[in-house]
Amino acid sequence: MAEAANIIQAAFCRLDTVLLTFGYLIVSYKAMKDPDDLPGVQAIIKSIEKRWAKADQEIFIAAMILNPFYRREPLAATPMFNNAGITALLGRVFKRLS
Repeated sequence: MAEAANIIQAAFCRLDTVLLTFGYLIVSYKAMKDPDDLPGVQAIIKSIEKRWAKADQEIFIAAMILNPFYRREPLAATPMFNNAGITALLGRVFKRLS
């Protein structure tokens, strides 16, 4: 998972890339099923979730939605990210940034 550290620390890293990298890490670690790895995997996932809980989540999500490559596709399974939810989220982010 050193690639994730390199991606996030790059000078050209964007907010949407950070969010997608967190998601990639969670999926990758949850796929590990070796019983010897489980304590480490659980600790890593807990650490990632702790960092995500402290982050300004809306700005990361807005950055991904505004990326023309991704838009809302990674969030399509989440009911709160329908058109109304996205409009409200972008409105809150715009208000905080203006």
